[in-house]
Amino acid sequence: MRREAAVLDALRLCRGGRWEEALAAGERLLDAKGLHRVHRAEVRALVIECALRLGRDDRLVPLEAAEVAGLRGRGYNAWMDRLVAELRAWSARVSEGPRLRAVRSSASTAS
Repeated sequence: MRREAAVLDALRLCRGGRWEEALAAGERLLDAKGLHRVHRAEVRALVIECALRLGRDDRLVPLEAAEVAGLRGRGYNAWMDRLVAELRAWSARVSEGPRLRAVRSSASTAS
């Protein structure tokens, strides 16, 4: 029961825009043993949310398709739609970065 309360508290911090605190709470929960898979998915999603908001790419954790589906089943449809879209945009920016550097590098050597 205490872990469930800690998950709810971390979600409250995240929803309240207290990204640093929610990220720290989420990471502590992910390190803990015995977290139910449903709660683990919620916590992983909130860690991703906070990491994206804070620009902390080093803190991103994977979110499996089954977890997204499970969270949608728990009523988190809008959150999952937005989070998946933000992850796709982040992924596109990250993968575009090396290509942009290569283009800029070749353009500067050509001049």
